[in-house]
Amino acid sequence: MMKRLLITGAAGGLGAMCRERLTHLAETIVVSDRDGLGEAAAHE
Repeated sequence: MMKRLLITGAAGGLGAMCRERLTHLAETIVVSDRDGLGEAAAHE
């Protein structure tokens, strides 16, 4: 398991899907986007 995973473009459709489906790959998922991301999940 990785310590951190960075997802850029996380507010888009593919980024949103990755935020949900890649949680098992890292302890913390760092999300980034120019647009608003909404509420962060516990692991973000």
